[in-house]
This record gives sequence, C-alpha cells and structure tokens, in this order.
Amino acid sequence: MDILNLALSGILMGIILMTQFISYPLLKSIPKDAFTDYHATYTGFIAPLVGPLMVFELIVISILTFQDPTNTIHIASAVLVIMIWLSTFLIQVPLHNKLAKAYHAGRINSLIHSNWIRTLGWSIKFALALYSL
Repeated sequence: MDILNLALSGILMGIILMTQFISYPLLKSIPKDAFTDYHATYTGFIAPLVGPLMVFELIVISILTFQDPTNTIHIASAVLVIMIWLSTFLIQVPLHNKLAKAYHAGRINSLIHSNWIRTLGWSIKFALALYSL
C-alpha cells in the first residue's frame, strides 16, 4: 500500500508541477476572445484525469492511516491531502468557475498564487511517501 501511495503522490505531484509552471501561466497568453473556449477544453481534460486520482489517493492514505494511527508520516500525509482538497474545492474550483465565464488577469494571478498550496502539499507528500519506504 505504501508503494501505491508513493505512485499516486508522484503522479499528482507531476501533474501539479506542470499545472503550476506551465498550464496556469499559459492562461495569461490565451487571446481574450478564445479564452472561455480554451478554458472549457482545459478543464474538460484535466478534471476527469485528476479527480479520480485525488479520490484514489484519499482512499489509500485513509487506509494507511487507519491501519497504523500512530504512524506520523501517514498522519502528516493525510493532513496534507485534506489541505489539498480544501484548497482545491474552496479556492481553485471557485476561481475556475469564474474564469469559465470570462478572462480575468487578476483571477488567473490568484489561481497561480493560491495553487502553491497544492504544489507544496503534493511535493511534501511525495517526499514523505518516499521517506516512508
């Protein structure tokens, strides 16, 4: 189960690093008249990819934590997963919902800045998963 946790952490960290350093900054360069179509296409591709992985990760870290509730690495990882979920659904999803209606440079900047929560969360979780092996 620890190997599965490591694999999921690595995949999600890779996706979030590409999102943070490539996908989100590129949103600024999309022409305003094409932005909503591009954004709809982007979110239409990324959500079905990341959503199931996040659910699977939550299940795996929950199992690991319940199997050994004294394992501080698993507890810390579970806290990071909760933080990532909160950031996703309280910050990033609402920003994406607003951006789905129209280009807004300030919202794109907010998306990039707030996404550091998830970028650091998944990066630290990956390091913890690697260390736990």
